[in-house]
Amino acid sequence: MSVKDKVIFCTKANHEVPSKFELPPPLASEQRRGVVLPDGSINWTCPCLGGLPYGPCGFEFREFFSCLHSIQDSDDADAAKAQECFPKFASMKQCFSQFPKLYPPDEDDELMDSANKLEEESKKTET
Repeated sequence: MSVKDKVIFCTKANHEVPSKFELPPPLASEQRRGVVLPDGSINWTCPCLGGLPYGPCGFEFREFFSCLHSIQDSDDADAAKAQECFPKFASMKQCFSQFPKLYPPDEDDELMDSANKLEEESKKTET
């Protein structure tokens, strides 16, 4: 069992009590379209995202995509802001590499390797 796993035991008594969890009301059909909802939040159920938000790397994808979304909403979206998302992107791509059947490698992986090398070189020159 990895550190991220948590085992929860439920008894019959736990299941006899009605759940207190309430789902949000369903969105109207015009609100379900697109990756950004009318309130500005991310529509994780958008078919355009496929299964990425919920697959084995769903957490990493949501972290990266949320970061991108936040810098696009800011008035000063520039390269320095975009660099804040790079560690989340690297984490997502690393997770993808652990599941090659679900996330086949592509030409972006070559770009990722180049970016990692550049980052390592810049860290060496800083010290």
